[in-house]
Amino acid sequence: MLQAGDVVRGTVSRIEAYGAFVDIIEEGSDGNNNNNNNRRPPRGLVHISQMAPHRVEQVTDVVKVGQAVFVGILDMEDGRIRLGMVGVNQENGEIDQQIMQQRQERGNDRGGGGGN
Repeated sequence: MLQAGDVVRGTVSRIEAYGAFVDIIEEGSDGNNNNNNNRRPPRGLVHISQMAPHRVEQVTDVVKVGQAVFVGILDMEDGRIRLGMVGVNQENGEIDQQIMQQRQERGNDRGGGGGN
């Protein structure tokens, strides 16, 4: 069962200006999301701000449709799954504690706080 905090594999299924939708590959599936009961795999959104520790101009600068990715499950609420790639090593799915610590210290601030 999926839960917040898990790191899972997935495949980018759709790209929008604000992020990428990822079909999650559940344990026990054949890796092609063809599980036994033929239901649609869980799908979550990686918002553009959760794709890299730096500012991303375009989603396609980071991912492409069909690309395999490791994602962390940030939140699951009302049937929606929020995913993140920041701090998740795309080679092995391990969490990069240094990047996660830096983001916590910054408070995930991406600017945009009004000026005077």
